[in-house]
Amino acid sequence: MAYYTDDLFHLRGRVIASRPQAPPDMVDSAINDRLRQLLDHRTYWADLLTFGVLSFPNPYGIGTVSVATGATTVTGVGTGWPVSDVVSTSIPSGVDEFGYVEVTPASMAGITENSIFYVDSGTSQAEIVPVVELRHVSFIGKFAKTHAPGCTATQSSLANLQFRLLTSTPIFTVAAVTSAATLELTVPWGGPPQTAMGYSIKLMYPMLASNIKALIGMKDEQTGFPVVLHTPVEEADRRDPRRALVSGDPYFNLVDLGANAQGNLIYEMWPAPTTARQFSYCFWQQWPDLVRDTDRPPPFINPSLLYYGATADLKMMRTSRDDPYYDPIASKYYEGRFEQALNDAKNANEAKRLEAMRNPWWQSMLPQNIDQMQLLDPAVSTFWSGLY
Repeated sequence: MAYYTDDLFHLRGRVIASRPQAPPDMVDSAINDRLRQLLDHRTYWADLLTFGVLSFPNPYGIGTVSVATGATTVTGVGTGWPVSDVVSTSIPSGVDEFGYVEVTPASMAGITENSIFYVDSGTSQAEIVPVVELRHVSFIGKFAKTHAPGCTATQSSLANLQFRLLTSTPIFTVAAVTSAATLELTVPWGGPPQTAMGYSIKLMYPMLASNIKALIGMKDEQTGFPVVLHTPVEEADRRDPRRALVSGDPYFNLVDLGANAQGNLIYEMWPAPTTARQFSYCFWQQWPDLVRDTDRPPPFINPSLLYYGATADLKMMRTSRDDPYYDPIASKYYEGRFEQALNDAKNANEAKRLEAMRNPWWQSMLPQNIDQMQLLDPAVSTFWSGLY
């Protein structure tokens, strides 16, 4: 399959040459609309297969904690919680408006699509700000307050992890660590006050890659067994309502949970790992919109396809009654070229996928969730010596 290198700048120029006086922003929108249409024509494009690693840190439970009814603040004694070990930066220009605001920090080190900051630490304007969009040298955050120039922005490695006292209490999520002995939860503590209690902070609700279109598979690298995907939350609640199971051998389950405050899909790993553990996974990725001039469409797609489609759309655009570039006949011609190029791309992709040659290994699964082929394989039988 051929690979191409045209970027948004060159695609925009080709479209404007065929449809003069088209506003560049409108041309970009037409190109991206056709890119989305292209991607949605197939559930899976072979060249969009990629891989990721999901890492679970060791649980944190040093010291004791206290929490009051209706409070989001948890106070610790001897906890030594990290405050800014993931992100420690500032916002030189400050924030002078509310809502979704784009800001440029002094450094982008450690900032991801799942970041959540504690901004303006130590002042009356301090607040927790989730990142809702990540850009090259800036991010868009959801601000509820204004902030003076040079305000701090920090994130702890405990942010977005899950907080729990006992198996008879709900699971909470840490929004931010404000000091070595105080942290904020995303929702208030609703039970009776607790004092000098043991606790656990660990990752139970992970986020995978932000550009996942469809998750294909995941495996536990420690045991070599696959993770059961898309387990219904009803099943997890029925089998383990208090999430008290401490081992996933031979199988862990991944439960779909929806989106978090940043708008990213999160999952529950059940049972939650009790020690540091890694899982590898493969997925079909969603190609991003073309925004910067140097952004490129998927390299395995002939970019002329997007040129044909965007030109067809813009030839149907009439900016005035006597617009000389409004041309429905030419639009139909370019639409035909788009459809032909799309079919060519799909045929080439189908040949690469060789779907008919894929081995349906899952047909060997027994009702008890035991992979008979894997358990009987002498090369891996030593990993597992019993059933649960």
